[in-house]
Amino acid sequence: MSTTVKIINGAVLFLILVLFPACATRTITVQVPVPVPCEMPDIPKPALPIDTVPKDSDIFVIDRALWASLELIEGYVVQIQTAMAGCRQP
Repeated sequence: MSTTVKIINGAVLFLILVLFPACATRTITVQVPVPVPCEMPDIPKPALPIDTVPKDSDIFVIDRALWASLELIEGYVVQIQTAMAGCRQP
């Protein structure tokens, strides 16, 4: 074998044995957020008192039913917001 071929073989061997493994030993950690589906519990809609009031009822009866319905709806909204807040926490 000629000297030039020996030098080229030596250089190739040097690249394979020294430089390539040096590149392979470096590791990089990448942190990527992964979306996870949230399982919300079933929250049944409350039966509203205004739905049971006859149409020809007195205005005061309707007023009381509306206020009672409003309180039930506010409680329902709080339950939904609490369930959603549980989904937002890691």
